[in-house]
Amino acid sequence: MKKYLKETGMVNFLGNRLNWLQILVISLSMALMMSCAKEEEDTEVAPAVASAQIVIQLEETLANASEGRSPAFLGTVDDIDQIFLSLEQGAEMLHSHVPFTRTETGFEITLEDLPLDVELIFSAIAKNANGVEIFSGQTSQTMVPDVNEILLSLYPIDDGNPNLFPSILQIAKPTSMKPLSIANVEVSFKAQPGETYYCEFTIDNQGGSYLSPSVFLTMADNSEVGTCSSEFEAPDAVGQLHHQVTIQNGQGNSTTVNYEILVNQGATGTISLSFAPVITGIAATFSKQGLQLQAKISDDGPLHEVCYSWSFNGDTGMFKKSDSNPVLWPNYKASMSGELRLQVRDNNCTGLISELVLQIQQDQWTKF
Repeated sequence: MKKYLKETGMVNFLGNRLNWLQILVISLSMALMMSCAKEEEDTEVAPAVASAQIVIQLEETLANASEGRSPAFLGTVDDIDQIFLSLEQGAEMLHSHVPFTRTETGFEITLEDLPLDVELIFSAIAKNANGVEIFSGQTSQTMVPDVNEILLSLYPIDDGNPNLFPSILQIAKPTSMKPLSIANVEVSFKAQPGETYYCEFTIDNQGGSYLSPSVFLTMADNSEVGTCSSEFEAPDAVGQLHHQVTIQNGQGNSTTVNYEILVNQGATGTISLSFAPVITGIAATFSKQGLQLQAKISDDGPLHEVCYSWSFNGDTGMFKKSDSNPVLWPNYKASMSGELRLQVRDNNCTGLISELVLQIQQDQWTKF
């Protein structure tokens, strides 16, 4: 039989059939394996990402500035032509100079495929028709799944003029008043010619009231000393009343001084002058340890008896020895913005208090 098959060529035929069957089985196996791999690839979970809808909120003045100011800024909201967004993750720039879309209600933009569980820094600049940056702002947020809504506030950029503030020179007030009597309180302060100032008189919750608690004053072009005044009506109860007056300029910077008026039946109506420490300037210098700030003070008493307290955005911990003058700000960065406060008090911390509030903008102090 074997001889017959060999002679008739059946052996070669069957051998060839077996080879083709083997090839077919191998091909089908490979196709099946590739199909399974493709299914596994298709079922892999895509990396989690998020999207963010950023809406611009335009502030027409600095935070905490009073209405009626005449701020020295590079432009107003009406001057804005375009707004651009940049997005950073740490030191990596994810998006740069992406234009916002102007809508009927403002400026908006949506970014897709943003990473989750990391802090992202959103910053924007607004330019006028000439390409000058006139507003800027920044915020940070950690993305969560789906859509994140982000409100990004932009503030006007100042025109580069020095950051000025009013200095309260003296307060003329009655030493004492009879109950229900009325007397005038007058405050003199160092001002800038042509500037508009806001004066506000307040009293602790002890009764009595100012007849004109807030006053706007525009300086003449040749005047460097301003005067704000208001009449005070004493309560019907006797006692020592604690008052304060705040003078604020167009940059949102202000000085506040406290004073007292005694109400008693035997008041003579004598007018006295109160002199709190006068903060005349803030000098800034850089060293290897950080930024050093030094307040320039004028007082009617010894300067070594003046006490100091510095804070930034309400935090005294930003400074090394916040009760010293000069004071060291070790971690100051040019990108910081917020409210710098300096409180000074004479007579070994028992006298009158002067408090300066400065609106610090980005690049307020730079090393160059």
